Amino acid sequence: MSTIVTRSLTKKHVIILLLMISLIAIPLKLYTVEFSLPVQFDNLGYALDSMQYSEGDFFIPPKKNPGWPLFASPFMSLVNSENFLDYSNLMRTLSLGISVFTIFPMYILLRKFFNEKYSLVGAALFAFEPHLNYISAQGLSEPLFILLYICSFLFILNKNSKIAIIGFMFAGFVWWVRLEGAILFISLSIIYLVNLRHSKHSIRNFMICILIFLIVVSPMFLQRNAQYGEFFYMTYGGSIFVDEYSMVFAKNVQENDGSALQYIEKRGIGQFVDKFIIGGASYISEGLTKISFPYLIILLIFGLILALRPVSQNHHYTRANWIVMLTMIGVLLIPFSVIHERRFLYPLYPFLIIFAVLPIQRLVEYGFSTFSFSKKQKTISLLIILSLVVILSTLFTVGVGKYGYGQIDLEKENEKIEYAKFLVNELDGRMFAEEGTADYTRNIAITEDPNIFKNYKSSRIKDPHPDNYEPGKWVQISIHGKDLVDMINNGESYGLKYIAIPGHGSFHFEFLDDVYNNEKMYPYLEKVFDSNDQGFKKFHVKVFEINYEKFQKFILNE
Repeated sequence: MSTIVTRSLTKKHVIILLLMISLIAIPLKLYTVEFSLPVQFDNLGYALDSMQYSEGDFFIPPKKNPGWPLFASPFMSLVNSENFLDYSNLMRTLSLGISVFTIFPMYILLRKFFNEKYSLVGAALFAFEPHLNYISAQGLSEPLFILLYICSFLFILNKNSKIAIIGFMFAGFVWWVRLEGAILFISLSIIYLVNLRHSKHSIRNFMICILIFLIVVSPMFLQRNAQYGEFFYMTYGGSIFVDEYSMVFAKNVQENDGSALQYIEKRGIGQFVDKFIIGGASYISEGLTKISFPYLIILLIFGLILALRPVSQNHHYTRANWIVMLTMIGVLLIPFSVIHERRFLYPLYPFLIIFAVLPIQRLVEYGFSTFSFSKKQKTISLLIILSLVVILSTLFTVGVGKYGYGQIDLEKENEKIEYAKFLVNELDGRMFAEEGTADYTRNIAITEDPNIFKNYKSSRIKDPHPDNYEPGKWVQISIHGKDLVDMINNGESYGLKYIAIPGHGSFHFEFLDDVYNNEKMYPYLEKVFDSNDQGFKKFHVKVFEINYEKFQKFILNE
């Protein structure tokens, strides 16, 4: 490898090195994936929707855009299995393949900013990034989303306004995959008007760009209008204009709150700005810091400063990179102030990596104030940097101490599955489940019987759901309360019957920890499940049934 790097790089050399980078990255991407476990949460939904689309039913769920399952649906039609795990693993394999493939367009994008050697360094930073590797084989939409994002940005970085049309076409595809794709249209429009406004026929071509974008996204919105009577219908069943994440989907909260105006009327414009603007900026800064470990954090400290006055880069392209990043961060301020989901920030990686390469280039090419590197020293420096990246990425992937990911604990996950079977098959009624105490339940409800998952229709969801409760079935419901008494009082009118509490500590409601540790102090809570009684070694949870008669007596006696 060092021999190749020291001499002038041909296209053949570049392809060889990119293939080597990809091959090194694959085991890092696979390390945290367990193909013997069923998918859950969003992964499960994507797999089921993809199976539905493969059968010709293109009903769009109200919470998701259909791009990723649509992309996977032709591959789904090639599988004929009685085991849902085969379908979910296909989604995992496809997302892995996309993630590996994206290394190549990432290199092409980097070539807009750097020569071959530094573009390869940037491609390696992207390929070995442990957070991206973690989600690459989960069957989620992020790999396809990031690939299309890169392609769209690549075509807007052009002096020819006609080429920009292709960028807007890809932006339409991005919106098909995730709702956040709308941000890209805003970014591209700003970049076009800033960088290409003086090009020939710029206004005409910009109108064409907008038209192409609308043509690409229009089938999705026509379908939504046919289903829901609104072109832009999208609901998550909750509102983000609340004080904390535990209130987003709470039934008792959403009936009384829901809009920004309601929040401002109750709490004032000052608290709104403090919560959703200042607070959002704070949480995004924290999120960016966390996703920058283990090696990007070091590079970005200097890279973002150097990006203010780039030396070797086209300033139009650098400005475009800033526009994409700042636009995305700006739009995410409000949702991120409540929903601290780091996945929202992952599309920023390609643009962060562009800036992360700047200090590497500046150091190697220009050296320190006292000396500069020779050609051989430059090569050695790049190899050392790449080696450190691989080492840090590997250590973070395998997990060192409390840092990093590590492999999935199969024993713990299998205990979760056994517990989920108990909930779905043995209980009936609505249950509040603290975070981590209802994993795999939807999977169990849908995928144990091939007749259910093969005939799944998102238009008539068959698994338990708070809004279509049937007697004899267990369902999960979200209820908010300032303390246990408040939670039970709020939940009574919604038919709350059970409360599940994790042994590792409640994430949202600390008062539940006392119930777990001192259950005898709460006589109105009758324990129906204890993981310790089942011999569980890794997963600890207790489920209590609420006795409302005893609860009322207890309250009166207090």
